[in-house]
Amino acid sequence: MPITVEALQRGLIEHDKGVLKAGAHTSDSREFCALEFSSVMRGECFSDAPTALPDIRSLNDGPWVSNESRTEHLLPVMCALWDWREWTWARQLSFTERLVVLTVQEIISTLPSLPATIRTACRESMTVAMAARAADAAARAACAAVRAAGERVLINACALWIRAATESE
Repeated sequence: MPITVEALQRGLIEHDKGVLKAGAHTSDSREFCALEFSSVMRGECFSDAPTALPDIRSLNDGPWVSNESRTEHLLPVMCALWDWREWTWARQLSFTERLVVLTVQEIISTLPSLPATIRTACRESMTVAMAARAADAAARAACAAVRAAGERVLINACALWIRAATESE
């Protein structure tokens, strides 16, 4: 069953201070990461295990500028993936493959200081295998650039998770 950003925001205000936070929390802390909040909204046991959503902890725990920014960008990701448990295995695989290719094409290819050949290989990746080779080359060439890219990468990653969920239907 789908959910809206507005419904999640209302629930977050009701159960917490209205923002998602990084890290693991306790059920009595009234603070939540995205996965913990998902369990609360579903009336399930409090947990940050990725049982109802794919594992979005890397997005949740990334170096966001603020909890407000984390919340603004992660609530739409949660909505796009809300019915993840009901997706077929084929759709989950399609989503994962699409996310890999989009991430290499649109995030890895934009990292600063990449050699033009690697940037082109990233942008032209059409399969998971091509994306893996291009990403590996980019990782070797620009490891320090990833840390410097900061929150913009996380914002782009959230948009790509949503896009991959929509395009894999």
